[in-house]
Amino acid sequence: MKTESKSHLEGLAESWGNFQLSLLEDLSKGISSKHIAYLAMEGMKEFYGDNSYEIKQIGIGVNDSCNLACRQCFYDSTFHPQNKTKGNMGLDEWKRVIDKGIESGVEIYSIMGKEPFLTPNITLGIIEHLQKHQEVDWEMVTNGTLIPKHERKIRTVKDSVGFSPRYMAVSFDGYKESHDKIRGNGSYHQAKKGLEALKSLEIEGRTISHTIMEENVDDFHLMVKDLSEIGAQNFNLEFYFPTHTNKKLLDDNRKIYALERIIEQIEINLHADDHPKLIADLHKSNYFGREIHIGENFGPSFMIPIKKENPRTVVNVGVLPTMFFHGFRIEHTGKVMDYCADLRSPKRAIGFGDVKDAPIKELIKISREKIWPEFTDRYFERLSKAFRGEDVKMVTGWYSQ
Repeated sequence: MKTESKSHLEGLAESWGNFQLSLLEDLSKGISSKHIAYLAMEGMKEFYGDNSYEIKQIGIGVNDSCNLACRQCFYDSTFHPQNKTKGNMGLDEWKRVIDKGIESGVEIYSIMGKEPFLTPNITLGIIEHLQKHQEVDWEMVTNGTLIPKHERKIRTVKDSVGFSPRYMAVSFDGYKESHDKIRGNGSYHQAKKGLEALKSLEIEGRTISHTIMEENVDDFHLMVKDLSEIGAQNFNLEFYFPTHTNKKLLDDNRKIYALERIIEQIEINLHADDHPKLIADLHKSNYFGREIHIGENFGPSFMIPIKKENPRTVVNVGVLPTMFFHGFRIEHTGKVMDYCADLRSPKRAIGFGDVKDAPIKELIKISREKIWPEFTDRYFERLSKAFRGEDVKMVTGWYSQ
């Protein structure tokens, strides 16, 4: 976005927030979900520029391997090893993907896994390559347990080209016993050592990625205190992505209880594509009648401050269908897909393209022109059902194959 005056941007932010709220109001009034999908798409194209076909973010799924088996994991292969997808792309292939992505305007690269540090040479090679391109940002999510093992290699990269992620997220799912119950015995201690290593390396953006579940709602404050003392700088909270293996970990009614208990301390993220019923319930209870703020980029989400004296204490609500408009995920096989749903079924492992067969620009065009409209229709259809009080089934895939 071009640089504009602060007052103009503040006005733009306010109108952008009001636009998102108006979509929720339309849903509550029973207006056709297809019409709301049309309004959302037209509004997003107007805001970001109708002629802009630049994907802003690419997820990099470097492997299909992990040293843990977390209960909320949405990878089908975690619980059904026979469905593990084989064939990691090599470092040179990833470098070519990144270079083509940069040529196509991709600004952010999210390094995921399963667990990135189980393929350290590829992962650190990708980071080293990204660090050489000052025009882009990168981020990573890791379970943290293997960071101490590779601390020397990380320091070598840092000393050579730098190591400056937007954030470095380490996953913690509760305090000690709760975390170990969800992620495996001893994993809390090992992940803490990983967080401490990041602090020792003076890597900024040390973020705790936390999934809210029945098992960890009541000891959240102990985790925050413990991890803040050893180097955590930010906390990023979300509810679990529903799958066949974890769909009963937290009842919908308990989610609002969790919100009320946790938001007194930290910010929390809600995404309408994963939790339509919760968004509908919050709207009905007038949660969205509070003062609205918009983040630096004004979208795609709006923030509802809970405590005015602490602007970081917010509910960050994603109302707009940004997946396939702003970005997609490239799996370790080269397949291009959504960020979560496709990973939980081997039937969807083909995605909607392959970076080894098609140029990034072509895949971006498919994502924007073909996949995004279909995703948007389904997105608002599910939200509309939730506002009508209907049971919204777990999504099996966001687009046809």
